[in-house]
Amino acid sequence: LSTAEAFHLIDQVAAMHVPLLALTGGDPLCRSDLFPVIEFACRRSVRMSLTLLPTPKADDDAITALKELGLMRIGVWLHGSTAALHDRHSKIDGSFRRTLEIIERCHEVQLPVHVNTTIARNNTQDIDPMLDVLTRLDVAAWNVFFFVPMSADQRGEMLTAQQTEQAFGSL
Repeated sequence: LSTAEAFHLIDQVAAMHVPLLALTGGDPLCRSDLFPVIEFACRRSVRMSLTLLPTPKADDDAITALKELGLMRIGVWLHGSTAALHDRHSKIDGSFRRTLEIIERCHEVQLPVHVNTTIARNNTQDIDPMLDVLTRLDVAAWNVFFFVPMSADQRGEMLTAQQTEQAFGSL
């Protein structure tokens, strides 16, 4: 969306009294008009959440500015309770550590955090340890997604029906 289109969408969302508008996808901090869009939404009483990736752009200054603009919540992705599990899933060494740094900075500026996790065969045994980590991190919410393959070679990561039931039982 262009900036004008984003503002128009926010006006429509405000008119509908939507409880929360979540911005996700890619690295939102690469969008040059992100801060004006968030400020526009907050001035119209649209509560907003923003999902960040653990990139260098998600630094202390950016998180502080987002809080000051009125952002309601930051979302991050954690796919495991350990660096080994998470980094293997994300395929980015150091992303677990960097995500924890983002969460810590959010706590410092009193910006609530929610964590998104994709459950697949490689981390289904990690649900209980993940819950322990999220409790220690004092997150506001945990959004769990079940892996859906986008190609035939990814089918091996999809949970079986029994594994899905076990995951639901743990959750």
